[in-house]
Amino acid sequence: MLRWLDRLRLPSFLRPGESSSASSASATAVSRPELDLSHLPLVSPALSRHAAGLDEAPGARIKALDAKDTSRYNTIRYVAQPTLLTPTCAAFRLGGPEGIKLEPGQQILLEIPKQLRGRPVYQAIMEHRQVASEKSSALGGGEKPWDHTPGLTALHFSVVSESKGQSWRYWHAPWGSSGAEGGKYAELRPDWESESHFDFAKNGTVAVEGGDLHKEVICIDGLRLRGVGKDPTFIRQVLVTFAPPKPDHVEEHCFTPKTKIGDLLTTKGQNLAKDREKGTFPGALVLYDGGADAGGASPLPAGWLHEAGQLRVPLRVGVYLAGVEIACGDTKPDGLPNSDGDIGTQGHSKLRIGLLPAGAAEPEWLMEDHGVPPQGVLFAGPSKHRRLEAEDQLILGASVDPTYVMALRLSYRDEPW
Repeated sequence: MLRWLDRLRLPSFLRPGESSSASSASATAVSRPELDLSHLPLVSPALSRHAAGLDEAPGARIKALDAKDTSRYNTIRYVAQPTLLTPTCAAFRLGGPEGIKLEPGQQILLEIPKQLRGRPVYQAIMEHRQVASEKSSALGGGEKPWDHTPGLTALHFSVVSESKGQSWRYWHAPWGSSGAEGGKYAELRPDWESESHFDFAKNGTVAVEGGDLHKEVICIDGLRLRGVGKDPTFIRQVLVTFAPPKPDHVEEHCFTPKTKIGDLLTTKGQNLAKDREKGTFPGALVLYDGGADAGGASPLPAGWLHEAGQLRVPLRVGVYLAGVEIACGDTKPDGLPNSDGDIGTQGHSKLRIGLLPAGAAEPEWLMEDHGVPPQGVLFAGPSKHRRLEAEDQLILGASVDPTYVMALRLSYRDEPW
């Protein structure tokens, strides 16, 4: 896919082997006691019973799921544990620098750790591609060459719900799929294409068998990668981000009037107040390395600092950071129509969010060089449980193009989870 999602990049702690003022006059600080997540389970009851007290060996769950599979697909690997695990993420690195080859008709199963099986899924990212040496046919000619033997990868979720039991499902993409079972076309390219699966409650998931569409929050115990095209694909990594538990404390600051981040999982109550007729973000705070410090006359909340295009935010002391949500966009204010039919040339901003412990020289990056949407909400979770101390700071910055911040929300827990 050629949208902004292709510009996603993982934080350095999830990329093994790689190196890692004033605001708008309309800005208002809003302190809220907690988010309204009462309609969501803190932990899926079905998965809690499924995961609690089990003595099963790593990999037993996905082997049991595979044993029930009556399809024609040949399982070439079980991945029993993630390469890296954080309180809100599980990352599965597959193969070496070139990834793992997945032929048509083959599948790989990945097991979700017990501590994450009951947490609702926020987002999943699959990195894949095709390589020229594995193509069985040349691309067709023309301005947009056609792939007659496409390599397609499908990412399936083993969803467990109280009412429906276990089923394999794939994400219902708003723009459709490239092939069977939710298959995504892997581009022929030297770098890696990132396929993002998001807003599960809004976009929904489709049953691999039966094809029924459900629009609801999902909890999972396993993943499955399938080669569903005509040529092989190579897969480097799958990353799944899970929503943290209901926060005990929330701090939210709005820059663009009428912007509301809403519910992280369902988007209920969300309102992104970009001026779509002009392609601008009224009152937004601008993040851009070396850029201007001010966007207006209204002061930031106490202790916040916006200088050299970066934002520093003091963190609540004595609690645990649960997540950072940022309503933002990177459309250029040039008034030109873009390929999505909106106004404003699409930017290529790279957003980073880091936690800088008191006295530390370098931040711990929670999000690094992450692609920014024309307008949307991004989430970053902690890399580990750590009680926050005095003078700990959150650092936000952007490169390549400016990121326009419409609102920022921080959530905290009194205890780790």
